Amino acid sequence: MPKEYILFYAKEKPQPMKEFIVGERTRSSGDVMAQDPEAYYKTYILQDKETGEKIEGRVIVSPNKEDIPDGDIVWLHDKVAYGGKGEEKPWYIKILEVFEEEEEVVVRKPTKIALGKMRGSMIAYMLKQREEKEKQEQQKE
Repeated sequence: MPKEYILFYAKEKPQPMKEFIVGERTRSSGDVMAQDPEAYYKTYILQDKETGEKIEGRVIVSPNKEDIPDGDIVWLHDKVAYGGKGEEKPWYIKILEVFEEEEEVVVRKPTKIALGKMRGSMIAYMLKQREEKEKQEQQKE
């Protein structure tokens, strides 16, 4: 059974059977906006209708099922119109390539505890700090 997607577009519908990029990368990038002020309007956002997941990649679309016989269903929505006015008939989409999302590593820095908040655990805290410091020094060697 084919999957269903929603394709949000701005300014103009995508041209049938022409490969284009979907995703929000160009819209959020200040560098691209500086180079090309119309970049925002060239952005298409593809969203899985069932899960709501946004997909970035290369796609082709067509209003005719015959053009993409193994394609999935896509509903076009005008991003600029209030409420995202949609097409009455589905189009068809083939995802050629999905861009992998770069994973962001978040490192939490240890916070220092104020002496007034330790309330009797100061010696245990200082011992723990000493052990951690010794471990770090051993790892450096």
